[in-house]
Formats: sequence, C-alpha cells, structure tokens
Amino acid sequence: IPVSIRAGRIRHNRVAIFADSNHYNELKSSLGSTKLFREANFVEINTTGDIAACEDCDVFVMYWADFENDIDAILSRKTARKGLIVYAPFPIQVPPAGMNKLKNYNFVTLTNFRGRLITDLLAMAIAIRYAKK
Repeated sequence: IPVSIRAGRIRHNRVAIFADSNHYNELKSSLGSTKLFREANFVEINTTGDIAACEDCDVFVMYWADFENDIDAILSRKTARKGLIVYAPFPIQVPPAGMNKLKNYNFVTLTNFRGRLITDLLAMAIAIRYAKK
C-alpha cells in the first residue's frame, strides 16, 4: 500500500512554499519528485503581499534567507493545526532572535539538509493530519 494512503491521504495536503522563484522551483522539484505530494498542491509565495494565499494550506515550508524578515507575518498565519518547516541550508543560520520566535509554536521544525526537509515534510503532514481529528 502506498505510504501516502497508509499515512492518511497526506498527498492531498496543500503546502505553501515561502521562497523566491529560484528557490521555489528547486524545492518544488525536490519535494514533488518524491511522489508523496501532488505538485499541484504546492502554493508559491514569493513576496510578502502573497502571504494571504497560505490560508488554506496545511504545511508551510519557508526558505529562511528569503523570508527571515517576514517571520512574524508567517507565524501570524500559522494556527495550531498548521505546520511550519524552516529550511536554512548550510551555511545559512537562524539567529537567536529568530529561534526564540520559533520555539513558542507547536508543529515547527528547522532543517538545513534537503533530504531532511523531505522527511520533516512527511512527518509534519502526518502529524497535522492527526491534529485535525
């Protein structure tokens, strides 16, 4: 049985990707190649003005370097039933002020490797699925 069915139809989750166009295309390609998520369910958010488009998304993936100044706007859209994965590929680091903001929320994770990002997205999608029940 495919993993997406056993995990509760995670393939139907909508994923908002907060990144500039270049990083969005890289992330969409990497995440979509797993076949765990439908590429049509990825929502591109590449400017602060587009943040409202994440309202009906289940999981947020944020490329730290592109949206670090907008973390408060993203966190204001995150609810207890939505997950946030912050992707800060090495050598990018999240400063202590950013870490202090992130640590106050459930369903938030930080990763710096693309393979780990895929694993975290899968785990987050499963956790969010059960949080909604």
